[in-house]
Amino acid sequence: MARTRISDKDVQDPSRLQDNLTNDYIEGNLDEEGISFYRAVVVEIDHKGGQLSGPGTKRDFEPKNPINSFRGRILNIDRFTDDEDLPIFWPIFPHDIHPIKEGEHADVIFEDDLLQHGVWICRIPEPKNSINIQPGTKKYKDNSDNDTSVVGIDQAVQDVDEKPKSINVSSEFVAEEVPDFEARVGDRVINGSNNARIVLGRDRKNASKDDGNTKEAGTIDLFAGKAVNGNLDSDQSGTSRIYISMKTDIDQNMGSDVGFDGQKDKTEVAAIGMKSDEIRIVAKENAKIVVGGGDGSKVTLVMGTDGKLQIEAANEVTIKCDKINLGGENLTENVILGTTFLTQLQTLLTTLSVEFGGLGTFFGIPGVAHPGAVSAIGTFLGLIESFKSQVTKTK
Repeated sequence: MARTRISDKDVQDPSRLQDNLTNDYIEGNLDEEGISFYRAVVVEIDHKGGQLSGPGTKRDFEPKNPINSFRGRILNIDRFTDDEDLPIFWPIFPHDIHPIKEGEHADVIFEDDLLQHGVWICRIPEPKNSINIQPGTKKYKDNSDNDTSVVGIDQAVQDVDEKPKSINVSSEFVAEEVPDFEARVGDRVINGSNNARIVLGRDRKNASKDDGNTKEAGTIDLFAGKAVNGNLDSDQSGTSRIYISMKTDIDQNMGSDVGFDGQKDKTEVAAIGMKSDEIRIVAKENAKIVVGGGDGSKVTLVMGTDGKLQIEAANEVTIKCDKINLGGENLTENVILGTTFLTQLQTLLTTLSVEFGGLGTFFGIPGVAHPGAVSAIGTFLGLIESFKSQVTKTK
């Protein structure tokens, strides 16, 4: 055990234990047994903080415990200790919340010789361990009489040579199957307990570990959903994905083969993709999307809480879709096809101009001229081209 004197700061910050133990090892201040790791069964977890304090000789001196501390039973030591008198273990990483469940085994260490103040390091992996829940294996033997694949609310916590003790798993926890994910060599994978993970690695083409861009293709893959054959498949229903990559075939990976001419199926580009059954982007005030070109041109879409929608483009704005509602739902007024309408209106007014000019018959009276009407029609016809938008087009 470490011989370094424990200060109040050590108690308040469990991460200082690592420094203490390292310094003790370098300076030769460890006893003959060295650093001892213990295996503890998780009995009760505090998800709020400060909830595990109370009577008991092992924790009277302790301040309020931090979030994600647990009360645990050290195997071979606490076999006859009542639950309320079991030691409390603080998380060794105070800034991270690592998943731990009742009934699982965890590696713990103590920072004092009296085994009074302990911290837990991580959950102990079991044979073919599940990231959802993994109860301690019976007497640590992997044999035909020990089936740890069945997950229930009452987990049988196994103690050496002792009758298993019943542990109630928190009602907040959801036991479910979590498929395996196959990581590449060099990947950093952060797994949750319920089909959610973050993969820090490189580009995966069509979610396959065997394909994708290699050099300068660092990728952050945030994925929620089941892995298929060890790979992350964002095409299946019930999955959500945010894909951030230095170099990727983004349209193929996201299944987004729609774009302007010459811009479809972008490959080997830095890109961010999002894919899910439904996507919502909510801005409390204003939202702006800017696409800037290397030649200085850009397209800007601005949406404001005042109900205004503004699109600015250096050249042309093209919108292709089956239906557009400008102003809200259940709209009844249709947008006019400007060029078609004005062409027909021009033909009509030209005909009327001839009639009003006395060159034809107006109201059955031949040769009657209406110079004011002719002038007004002429002025309108002269402005027809100016009525056509040079920016917005439709069909």
